Amino acid sequence: MHVSIGSALENLLIAAEHFGYAHQVTYFPEPSNEELAAVVRFTPREQTSAFRPTALFEAIIARHTNRQAYQARSIPPEDLQRLHDCCVEEGIQMHVTDDPDLKRRVDELMVHADALQFADPAWRDELGYWIGQGAFGMPWLVSKVAQLAVTYLNMGKGTARRTQRC
Repeated sequence: MHVSIGSALENLLIAAEHFGYAHQVTYFPEPSNEELAAVVRFTPREQTSAFRPTALFEAIIARHTNRQAYQARSIPPEDLQRLHDCCVEEGIQMHVTDDPDLKRRVDELMVHADALQFADPAWRDELGYWIGQGAFGMPWLVSKVAQLAVTYLNMGKGTARRTQRC
């Protein structure tokens, strides 16, 4: 869930900079409140950031999820460098690996995390709510059926296995 929150936060920061606002992010500002991941403070500013160019703002609406299996090819070194160059804020790092054992262990953790999330009725309620609101771009009827399925069925093991194959 933190990956999703981080993605939403990055989109927010990109949009803020696009519209002329600087920002200060405090991560996990209340250790006793596990539901509060970050607080953002905005201040007007006149110049845009070199770290989040206009092209990133324009890419927000073009973004889409790819649920297909990835191609078995290497990422070009210049693209990897561009990704590394995005990590400009303190405490943010990116680690890329081709180590099959490490990738397998991370995959196992993701499968386990998916199963834990789907086993939690409160998490399924929240996911179902957003699905039912059309947050994932499904047609109305499909989103309502999916909302019922997610909310009332524990699909964790099947979802985890499907994620593992991708």
